[in-house]
Amino acid sequence: MNITRFIYGACSFLFLILKYTVLLIHLWTIVIAYNWSGLGVAVLTGFLPIVAEGYWAIRLAFIAGTIINPYTLTIITFIVVFVANSFLRTAMRLRIEESRFGGISLPRF
Repeated sequence: MNITRFIYGACSFLFLILKYTVLLIHLWTIVIAYNWSGLGVAVLTGFLPIVAEGYWAIRLAFIAGTIINPYTLTIITFIVVFVANSFLRTAMRLRIEESRFGGISLPRF
């Protein structure tokens, strides 16, 4: 098995896991919003996923007085893993295309 294809497959599987993880994080954010601010804010949080995660991570960091709390560390870890996985997956995809087309990387439209 080609190591490039193996890494690409592993990154694709990790990306699938990250999709479900972001759903769980968003549900956690809705629970936090409900506990701290009530039903109206929880409903609003449900409709603004990325904005809500950022807002609540910052707010909980200020409430705790540090970014070392479970929610904020989870958000930071998710962002780092997501970005690293995206870069690695893109690099492996380009390498697979180069080997397939004789060293010439074709643009994707």
